[in-house]
Amino acid sequence: MTTTQFIDGPGLTPSSELRRWLEQNKGRTIRLPLAVRMSGFDVGPAWIGMDDSEPGEDAIHVSLDQGALGVGLLERLEPLCDKPPSTCVVWLQGKWGPTVSDGPSLEGIDLPGPHKEPFSVREVVGPVQSSDAARVKIAKPS
Repeated sequence: MTTTQFIDGPGLTPSSELRRWLEQNKGRTIRLPLAVRMSGFDVGPAWIGMDDSEPGEDAIHVSLDQGALGVGLLERLEPLCDKPPSTCVVWLQGKWGPTVSDGPSLEGIDLPGPHKEPFSVREVVGPVQSSDAARVKIAKPS
């Protein structure tokens, strides 16, 4: 069994450059540091970040697509995080974009709250540590 190696991608700021990089790397396996709010029933909202502070005005908010997980994200996060309700800061691995791309589009529909970008979660890597670099990671091409 081969282990996927990851290399550093861009920093988390400025968010406009990170957003552009994420769009250019759709379909590639990446690791994102995400702050995820957990209730006793579900996860979300979530945003790219290294700590549990409130997201800034330019934060990239993420919709966590759990369609590729066999066990729900809440169950995977509970052993790593404080008891809900809480905000958990973890590295999640997956692909930028939805799990299924031919579903209904919400483009043009004005939904309440910040715009959310879909991230298809494939794996919970672990908690973000204070020593971790504030960078996205991308799977090294083989």
